[in-house]
Amino acid sequence: MSTLSNTIKKLAVNANYAENPTDIRIGTVESVSPLKVRLNQKIILTEPFLKLSRNVKDYDTKMIIEGKTLNVRVLNGLKKGENVLMISYQKGQKYLIIERAD
Repeated sequence: MSTLSNTIKKLAVNANYAENPTDIRIGTVESVSPLKVRLNQKIILTEPFLKLSRNVKDYDTKMIIEGKTLNVRVLNGLKKGENVLMISYQKGQKYLIIERAD
């Protein structure tokens, strides 16, 4: 029985890899508002297909400066022309922008 169980597990793992559930891609920001990222010559991704990590968007945080707690806005938003590193998921239907690409 153990052999059958191991064989089924291996088949499931191999099937998962065969579907390529994720892929890393590089795109270029074409527009910030509304957000558009060019994936290649033919494909431009729009906001419904894009999610942003904290690394590529403005956010508020608290900092202690000279003993005082201050609310600070970190301006980390994307700019037109920047290259971005993305992870595709849901069989290439969604993209998570994780960082700027050098």
